[in-house]
Amino acid sequence: MIKRGDLIYFKYTGGPVTAKANVLDVKQFDDLDRNKIEYIFNEYGDSIGITKENRRSFF
Repeated sequence: MIKRGDLIYFKYTGGPVTAKANVLDVKQFDDLDRNKIEYIFNEYGDSIGITKENRRSFF
């Protein structure tokens, strides 16, 4: 489980590490349904790179 203070690495399968980041905050969601997903998109979509225009493609 990822937690605050962890150092995480990003890489493509079979490739080199391309980025690393320090975890500042963790949000965890479970039992997702349409309403919860819409809440996540509305609350965090812009900051996680999911634009309003492409949110509909998830449903």
